[in-house]
Formats: sequence, structure tokens, C-alpha cells
Amino acid sequence: MRLLLLLCLPVALHCLAATTKPSSQKRRQESLDAGNNPLLSLNLNLDALARAKAPELAQELYQRIAALNREGYYAVQPDAVSFNSVL
Repeated sequence: MRLLLLLCLPVALHCLAATTKPSSQKRRQESLDAGNNPLLSLNLNLDALARAKAPELAQELYQRIAALNREGYYAVQPDAVSFNSVL
């Protein structure tokens, strides 16, 4: 459970940053400027879940992020690497 929390925390924080006050948008931009990449974080989390023999959780995370992206709540769209990590 702790591993899952640690793995999903960056993605959850990124989701919150996209829906909060303008000051959080500034912090998000500073994070991006510092080299933090939300898509890389997502792909690392998906890969870690798949390697941890938790493919159902990896698939659920992928589907949730894709849905949040479609609804406009998450700026990052899962890519081919994300999809292959779930397989």
C-alpha cells in the first residue's frame, strides 16, 4: 500500500496542480522549468506497477489519467510508452 501511495503521489499532485489557484500554476511551471516531466513520471509509475505484479492497478491508473485528460483536468495525455508499460 505504501509503495502504491509513493508511486501515485506525483501523478495526484500534478492533477491537483492543474485544478487549483494561479499560484499553483506558477509552481507547476517552475517544476517543469526545473526539468520535472509529468509524462515521464506517469510512465515510471505505470512501469513500476507492472513490474510489481500489479497490472490491474497499472491499467486502472492509465485509464484514469486518460479520462482526466479527455475531461480537461490533466494536461498530459498517456502516450505509446504509457500504453506499452501497461501491457
